[in-house]
Amino acid sequence: MASLPRSPRTTASTWLLLIALGLWFVLGWQPQPSHAARAEDWQAGNIMSDAAFTHAGSMSVDEIQRFLDQKIGHCDIWGTGIAHEFGSHKTRAEYARARGWAGPPYTCLNRYHEVPKTSPTGGEPANNYAHPDAIPHGAKSAAWIIKDAAERYGISPKVLLVKIATESSGPLTSDSWPLFNQYRYAMGSHCPDSGPGGSANCDTRYAGFSIQMYSAAELMRWYIDNMDKPWWSYKKPHQTNHILWNVVQRGCGGSDIYIHTKATAALYTYTPYQPNQAALRNMYGTGDNCSAYGNRNFWRVYWDWFGDSRSLGFMPLAQPRLMQITTATYKRQAFTGHNHTGDGLLQPGRVLKITSKIPASDGWCLRTASDTQGNIPNCIPAANVGEIAITPTPLTTQPVRTLTRNLAKTNLRTGDPAGDTIGAGRIITFSHQVRVNGTDYLISQVDSQAGRELGVPVNALAITPEYQAITPRTMAVTHIVKKQQGATNTPVGQELPVQLTRTFVSRFKLGNTWYYQTEADHALKLDFGIAEQYLKPQFSNFSQPRWMSLSRDTQAVNPFLNHNLADTLKAGEQRYFTSKIVIGDTTYYRTKEDSDAGRSIVWPAKDIADISYQPFAHPRHLRLRASARKVDTRSLSPVGQELPAGLTRRFSSKVYVGGSWYYRTKTDEHQFGLPYALPASSLEEVR
Repeated sequence: MASLPRSPRTTASTWLLLIALGLWFVLGWQPQPSHAARAEDWQAGNIMSDAAFTHAGSMSVDEIQRFLDQKIGHCDIWGTGIAHEFGSHKTRAEYARARGWAGPPYTCLNRYHEVPKTSPTGGEPANNYAHPDAIPHGAKSAAWIIKDAAERYGISPKVLLVKIATESSGPLTSDSWPLFNQYRYAMGSHCPDSGPGGSANCDTRYAGFSIQMYSAAELMRWYIDNMDKPWWSYKKPHQTNHILWNVVQRGCGGSDIYIHTKATAALYTYTPYQPNQAALRNMYGTGDNCSAYGNRNFWRVYWDWFGDSRSLGFMPLAQPRLMQITTATYKRQAFTGHNHTGDGLLQPGRVLKITSKIPASDGWCLRTASDTQGNIPNCIPAANVGEIAITPTPLTTQPVRTLTRNLAKTNLRTGDPAGDTIGAGRIITFSHQVRVNGTDYLISQVDSQAGRELGVPVNALAITPEYQAITPRTMAVTHIVKKQQGATNTPVGQELPVQLTRTFVSRFKLGNTWYYQTEADHALKLDFGIAEQYLKPQFSNFSQPRWMSLSRDTQAVNPFLNHNLADTLKAGEQRYFTSKIVIGDTTYYRTKEDSDAGRSIVWPAKDIADISYQPFAHPRHLRLRASARKVDTRSLSPVGQELPAGLTRRFSSKVYVGGSWYYRTKTDEHQFGLPYALPASSLEEVR
């Protein structure tokens, strides 16, 4: 829809001035997209990245054509639509006649063809404007000309499309009934602001849509290629430049701007004004008398149509990963489409880490991790790349391995570390093996069952020695020593101090030496042990000290001298045991008296048993003759609250402990299973 005044229908000098200032794109109301550009996102010194500016492969001819079709919509060739944009109820053809403007046909940009004019000459190239369906011999579509100009000079066709939108009247990218005059200087190329009052003064040799496209792209490339040279007197990258707000004649002045990219310097060289705050505050409208809109509109339109102009053009893969070459190929220079032969011909089967991608005319183009890291704009056509095959096979031997260095598991699909770092010495059970990109990995049983593609490099693993479970025992370190890693037979960790006492639950053998694993290392699955010769058994306290009875006649033992003592206990005798010790494979118990006195007098645990309750021949009700508390018959310690005299309960079992009988209620026996009972001496029969 032609929503803006037709400049040719006023004067040529007026519309060229408006083009220079970027006013054509703001005189009419502009709808804001849902992702509208915001003033706070504008960066005067960084309008566009160099990579995005020079990405000639960002769109194909077909994509440009579809883009124009979508932006222009229905082309009102014969002016039959109503000229609402001018507040009229007449048809556009009638309205044009009334204003003295040219009548139909009005050929839109998406239907426009022209014989390419690639060098400045007099006259205008043959085209189909006056006869939309009669395409001259050798004429090309506007989409083809835009793409050809982009390819010739290494400028993004997106940049050229946006430049048409901001430099042409109408603009041509959306005008559904353009006049022919709008095509003559569509890019404002070779139209310096040297006319009366700062108006555009166009070189007639550059009249014509195609020469405007070629010369504009050539100028931009010339800017990019020459602005680092000593003689360059225009806007320069990587330094501070003074940028005007508007044409000098308006006396508005300007400000100093540090220009970060060549693309930004090229845009300011092409259109040498920056938007003031008034223009930025009304991003989709007009500002004040000192406002210029060319570069603001360029940035805004690019943002609305294609996204952030400051991006490199490449975008990260949702899942960076290892991929393999399926068809021999060279890398491609992303922004020119030319082959990059510096890395040689990539052969099928070669595996590369792919981390970013960029759209190309023939599909996606993928970039390696190293090129991404180095910001090198080379990529590989996605059609020549495929997913790597990960096919684990069952591990049939030695599934238990020890990690020999600190590392995280490897994500087999991406080649990256996954999860937390696992410390050296960790014992892992594996179930599968696989080779990926020349490296052999083992997959743990847990990861395999969970379907996770995680592995540990085989070169970071060693065979774990065979561990034997032992009766838990307490031992103390007798010399300053380090733990030994079983798989590598090397010392690990800090030195252990003398008298450090730990509980040990398993052991492994290296040569003729047993190494004992602590309870903590066992729980953490760490392949660490302490040599037997540096450990001395120690007494440890019962978690539940208790009365126990001898199951047979037994002599006391000195565990450290390994010989019997004179003390003897008869079968059935009871003692209160509170500590124990393990010597070799034999466990010994020590009474409270000997524990308190620190004597090394013990009794073999195999000859001692817990005291058991006996059932009443006839369970019956008994009554407390005096108040009393229940006791835990293992230790004879009082438990619970004091029970009042006269309380009656049904009793079902009894036990003889420490020289006295104790009776247990049916509730404590059957419902709670508690070893709690009342002294028999506190109970009487119920009469």
